[in-house]
Amino acid sequence: MSVRRGKYVVANNADKLYSWRHDVAARALEHVPESWNKEAPVSLRCEFVFPRPKGHFSTAKGRTHETVPSAPIHHIVPPDNDKLVRAVGDALSVTRAVLRDDSLIVSIHSLKRYARHDEPVGTTITVTALDS
Repeated sequence: MSVRRGKYVVANNADKLYSWRHDVAARALEHVPESWNKEAPVSLRCEFVFPRPKGHFSTAKGRTHETVPSAPIHHIVPPDNDKLVRAVGDALSVTRAVLRDDSLIVSIHSLKRYARHDEPVGTTITVTALDS
């Protein structure tokens, strides 16, 4: 849904975000060890891999899997990196099974980029407990 207010368009993806956060939480719970301390400060590392638009690929016959020289490596269009990381933090704390609260994330490293040839798209999330 998009709502127009003046010059700006406000997009509401709440339903998709809700579903995505719960998917992330469910996958994270599959990997949480029994000894995990959900009260400990953590370091968060995220890598967001996006599909390349068709315009990034060659149109030459037999070379359609090759990227054109002008194709960027980094994903420099929306969604913003900080919004993606915020969604991950919310997902990890929404069930309180991984983190009591996303304020426990004290260190963040995040990268968003385009997928390489035949590389799957998606997000890799690594949460590392730190000494408290």
